[in-house]
Amino acid sequence: MIETVEKPLFFNSDFAAARKRPGISAFMRLHNEEDFAAAAINSILPFFDEIIVVYNTCTDRTPEIVADFARRYPDCIKAYHYVPEVFPQGSRVHTLLPADSVNSLVHYTNFAMSKATRHIRCIWDATRLPSRKRSAASRNNFALCVRAA
Repeated sequence: MIETVEKPLFFNSDFAAARKRPGISAFMRLHNEEDFAAAAINSILPFFDEIIVVYNTCTDRTPEIVADFARRYPDCIKAYHYVPEVFPQGSRVHTLLPADSVNSLVHYTNFAMSKATRHIRCIWDATRLPSRKRSAASRNNFALCVRAA
């Protein structure tokens, strides 16, 4: 299931450690990622306790791909259609927006991160695929690195 979010809100309390469960969350922000979304999501399913997928103003098959994963993995994947247009980093409009504007990349990212329910949160780009050769130890090594930081 995909939740459509027309007025994206989050609160400081959404980030409170006391409200988080043990484990690792990944969050992905997608925009026209049909060429990479399925491979990226598949590649990280074994490593994360939950994957938050938020997409915005897609004109390709990204929403259908996300919906398929959300349907197949309802306990792991939480999907959101972020309706307000988000202006790309470095664009003229982006540079003029306050960080708390729903059209800001900052707000979009914080909204996605606010949906994570686990103590450790990691942003994951759709074009990033983990090495299959190193997959076996990746989750444990990742968790150890984060806890040591």
